[in-house]
Amino acid sequence: GCGRMGAFTSESVKENSPKCWLPLSHMEALISCPDTFLASICDTDPTLLREAKDKYDIDNYFNDHLEMLKIIKPELVCVATRTMERTGIIKDAINAGVKAVHLEKPICNSMEQLEELSKLTTEKNISLTYGTIRRYLRIYKIAKDILDSNELGDLHQIEVNFGPAKLFWAHPHSVDIILFFAGQRQLTSVKANLSDVVLSNEKELISSDPLVQNADLYFDDGCLGKISSNLGMDVILSCSKGRISIQADGKRIVVQDLDKSRAYLNYPGKVIKLEDGKPEGTMAAIECLVKQLRHGTNSSNESFDFDKKHIFTSQLALFGFVQSHIDGGLLTPIDKIRPTINILARSGKLYA
Repeated sequence: GCGRMGAFTSESVKENSPKCWLPLSHMEALISCPDTFLASICDTDPTLLREAKDKYDIDNYFNDHLEMLKIIKPELVCVATRTMERTGIIKDAINAGVKAVHLEKPICNSMEQLEELSKLTTEKNISLTYGTIRRYLRIYKIAKDILDSNELGDLHQIEVNFGPAKLFWAHPHSVDIILFFAGQRQLTSVKANLSDVVLSNEKELISSDPLVQNADLYFDDGCLGKISSNLGMDVILSCSKGRISIQADGKRIVVQDLDKSRAYLNYPGKVIKLEDGKPEGTMAAIECLVKQLRHGTNSSNESFDFDKKHIFTSQLALFGFVQSHIDGGLLTPIDKIRPTINILARSGKLYA
């Protein structure tokens, strides 16, 4: 896919996002990564294909991904198409011998597709990374290290404030970062309140991309993940002895412990910023795939499998949000999500 995420990062993102988000597009990331060679690109849109070929000076380009896989025989494939095409392309890549895939979010449109991809990637021992790249960025990893040090006590709540946003278009990011900070905890159930839920004539087929008003994720130890429509692009980790805030999409971390009253947080707290401007973005996720290809998925670094497990759990949670809403906001056990849930995620003329 040679669109916005595949090849052309929007100018507003470049101008307004923290530097840790760049390079963002897949092609920029592959070219920036010292251990990858961009062998070929593919898109069914001839205009996008030509523009990407010219921008990145690429010799090999195709309008048919099956032909590309057969001729190029890549080790690693990035998939930045619309969601509806994604499942088929991932399956074709794996069946062609590809061992590592970086895919954009969301993964798929249905519970049936999710089960199929989960089974296939497990059986073929495929390395995966996902377009929810916060977990790969240093600033979020630093916050996770502070959390795991237990200096602020036990984690009680993970709050994500990414503003009003659509389920498939934006909230894979919200769910994934909650799972990242939840760590080894097991997600047990979800609950959500949505709007703009357009049901088609077919049972439990959602044609729209619903707006998430709020959603809760419940973990086995009582920890709670909360998604709101509040502004700020902040992630707030509330602990028994303080609070960690990753603010403005990773521009800074603010760490606050309790003052001597043990009732209030010290203000303004400790501020952590990364000023070196080191390239990260999607390249950070690609570098994880390179490590897995070099050292094997049985490496002692168990975070590889951890990330992969979260990819499928986060998609499952999105389907759970829809079921919860359809059922009147009921708490939905993660292992009781109906196989009939299907989300086309249309916004205007476009699909997520």
